[in-house]
Amino acid sequence: MQPTQLVQDNTTVILDLSSRTTRAGFLSTEFPDQSGPRLAVDSAYLRPSTSSGESGGVVKTYPINRGQVDDIDGVEAIVRQVLYGEAGWPEEPLNGYHRNVVLVEPPMQPRATREALAKMFFETFQVTNYFSIDAAAASLYAVGKTSGIVVDVGYDRVDVTPVLEGVVHASSAVRIGGFGGHAMTELVAAKHGLEYDEAEAKKRGYMVNKEEEIKSEDDAPNAPSLEDLLGDQIGGHIRDIGSACVNASMISLVAGEREWRRTLMDSIFVCGGGSRVAGFGPRLFADVLEKHAAGFKPSVVPVPDHMPEGFVECASWYGGHLIAGIVMKDQSVRSKHCVTRTDYRDHGARAIWRKLT
Repeated sequence: MQPTQLVQDNTTVILDLSSRTTRAGFLSTEFPDQSGPRLAVDSAYLRPSTSSGESGGVVKTYPINRGQVDDIDGVEAIVRQVLYGEAGWPEEPLNGYHRNVVLVEPPMQPRATREALAKMFFETFQVTNYFSIDAAAASLYAVGKTSGIVVDVGYDRVDVTPVLEGVVHASSAVRIGGFGGHAMTELVAAKHGLEYDEAEAKKRGYMVNKEEEIKSEDDAPNAPSLEDLLGDQIGGHIRDIGSACVNASMISLVAGEREWRRTLMDSIFVCGGGSRVAGFGPRLFADVLEKHAAGFKPSVVPVPDHMPEGFVECASWYGGHLIAGIVMKDQSVRSKHCVTRTDYRDHGARAIWRKLT
């Protein structure tokens, strides 16, 4: 089925923005078998070079780096390519044609960035209804949870984010910059004396399609070693992430609910492309087991059996799709949960704080 045919039947697009890949797909009733992020494009755009030595040239630029939106204009260029170029949205809205967007935002975006994104969708892309959600909450929702700790191993960062009843607690979240899928490839290159592309291919040869489930403490010592692939430095990175998981669970004490810590540690979900390297999940779990407080035995959230292979790499998009099926169900529901054009006209971008968390 061609994208333009999908647009005629679907007015809601789910967009998932990340550092190196932007995923998009349409709201479908045949989920997840006949739906999915139909489009996966490079999160880069070509901007005119500002270098005096490259007059008239262009530079490939990534507007999202280490999970932070650095360039709204660059994001606009990518979204324009996805919606108008790849998905086939008409640039001018048709009479009676709604343009609904569910945006999965990179975790921990500041208020000003979230408002700028909402402004972009209403003023540039003239959406009818708009809903946004943090990628951590969306990823957790995709595995049937609303509370837990999400460990997202992205291209150039690892985000460890506590989520309580669907609300992201950014103040207790930890972003580990300088590590992720890209750093793993560099470790492979250094360990084996390979060029970057060769190291990437070698790393991908060790990636699993389904996460390796560990359900008890006895399983953890049997986790595969990563040192032969990535070198000795990987142990330190995993210990840093494990400490971040334990620290993220401490939000429960601030919230005044000791029982929340048990809920958080009982629902650790590891996702992102880097998490697919064989042995990474088990090693991380083993480290968390060593550090967890007495009385709080952690466990990893398994991937539901009905989800497709490679799910953990785009879990946040699937969560966004599930949420879109709720908030975009009909006009009465959209008016309650989404920012509408009327809301934006009356309150501007600040309307998102009236309806979105």
